[in-house]
Amino acid sequence: MKSVAGGVWIFLGVVIGIVVGWFAKQPSLGLVIGLAVGVAIAAVVTIRDVRKEQKRGE
Repeated sequence: MKSVAGGVWIFLGVVIGIVVGWFAKQPSLGLVIGLAVGVAIAAVVTIRDVRKEQKRGE
């Protein structure tokens, strides 16, 4: 089974966070929040991928 890439969500979270933070005059805060959101989404994607892999193995 092919794995799903979760790292793209970290990248998108950082980039979108910086852009949104730039408009809100807080790019550093946007970076941190974007990173946190991206890592959370990537973790969910990874957990789903592992569970699917385990189900197929049974």
